[in-house]
Amino acid sequence: MTTEDGYILDLWHVWDNSSYNYPAINPATGEKKVAFFQHGLIDIAGTWWFNTENLSVASNLTADGWDLWFGNNRGTTNSYLHKTLTVDDKEYWNYTFTELGKYDVPANVDFVLEHANVSKITYIGHS
Repeated sequence: MTTEDGYILDLWHVWDNSSYNYPAINPATGEKKVAFFQHGLIDIAGTWWFNTENLSVASNLTADGWDLWFGNNRGTTNSYLHKTLTVDDKEYWNYTFTELGKYDVPANVDFVLEHANVSKITYIGHS
């Protein structure tokens, strides 16, 4: 998915096929439960899996039937592409934490809402 300012972000989608026919349901909306995870600084989406299976929040939610999505911020090894710039261009790195919240998070959340076909998601993040 691409942000308004041209960064191409890698978004991971994970679900458990064994619970696919029995998804966790949000009682307020009647829709499946969907969560979007955003990693912290100098990190990647895989951080949510760096624990034993019984202690990983991502693993537990997947086993409980949640539909999970994991964002990777611009400039990380998983999201280093841009529509017109390369990582060798000085302009590529001309962003601050503000742009992560202004462009990256909304682009990810909008994509998840549209592709998961739900009206609400749970946001889980750390820094």
